[in-house]
Amino acid sequence: AIGFSEGGLSSGLMLYLSQWAPERYRASILAIPIVSISVAQVIGAPVSGMLIDLDQPFGMDSWRFMFLVEALPALALAVFAWMWFPDRPANARWLTIEERDWIGRHVKGATKPAASDDPRERWAVLHEPLGWLCAAIWFCILASNYGIMFWLPQVVKSLSGLTSAQTGLIVALPWAASGIGLVLNARHSDRMGERYLHVAVPALLGGAGLLAANLFGTGLPGLIALVIGGACTGCTVAAFWAIPTRLLKPGSMAMGLV
Repeated sequence: AIGFSEGGLSSGLMLYLSQWAPERYRASILAIPIVSISVAQVIGAPVSGMLIDLDQPFGMDSWRFMFLVEALPALALAVFAWMWFPDRPANARWLTIEERDWIGRHVKGATKPAASDDPRERWAVLHEPLGWLCAAIWFCILASNYGIMFWLPQVVKSLSGLTSAQTGLIVALPWAASGIGLVLNARHSDRMGERYLHVAVPALLGGAGLLAANLFGTGLPGLIALVIGGACTGCTVAAFWAIPTRLLKPGSMAMGLV
């Protein structure tokens, strides 16, 4: 149920922000919500470790208490987002008229013409090699990030004998580097007006870093290689999402991003 509910979050968020972000600043704007993943890992990993180490808080299993504590902020933010964010910049009450006009002019100039009424356009992306190529690239990026996210805590704890809290602090290191790299790479991509090399080069470096971490094994060299690999693979995300939002036709944007 959690996976089903979260499945459309990233693609829906990218679709939503594409209506607000001019092409010139798109990677930097997309990096703002994406970097929250790294921030959540940096803060959440140690906090989760400390919550797991608690002994029956309020008579609950520690893992149940951890889920409860970490779910409450998400529920509160969901209500806030529902009430605060409009569908389009023109409906944003918290923007001035000048700001709405500026966003409308610049985003309109950076996007393609209005979508066709032909319902087949929505599904046309499934027949285009571009869509499947982007999906394959995104799969590889997610595979590396999920490898760090889901397996690193277990590997670190099993090989080092650390507590959950100590493991969380170590696990946070690659994500801290990833967040920094994400912002720097996105800003440089916008400044240079180039997307593809800002995805390809750090992805290759990240893959090499993860491979080196596997070869080095436990210890400081392996940890350094893992931090570098996590930073490089993580920093590709904003520049990557700026590519399909620019290339896809308006009518097939939603289906293509999903």
